[in-house]
Amino acid sequence: MEWQVIVAAALTMAFVLVPVGLVSYMSVGGIYKTVLRRGKTIRELSCAIDADCPQGYMCVGGTCVLAS
Repeated sequence: MEWQVIVAAALTMAFVLVPVGLVSYMSVGGIYKTVLRRGKTIRELSCAIDADCPQGYMCVGGTCVLAS
């Protein structure tokens, strides 16, 4: 192959792979943050009594914790 063809192929791959990589990174990052944020929200719920917590959780020291 001539060097021009190799350079054109490398540039084409770069213009395709970089956007695909960025989109994948944002998608995986968004999913990870959503899952992490959801778990954090449940752990940080404040409460006064057990009825203030979601089902399956109980009030301990003013914070909802998973009932064991």
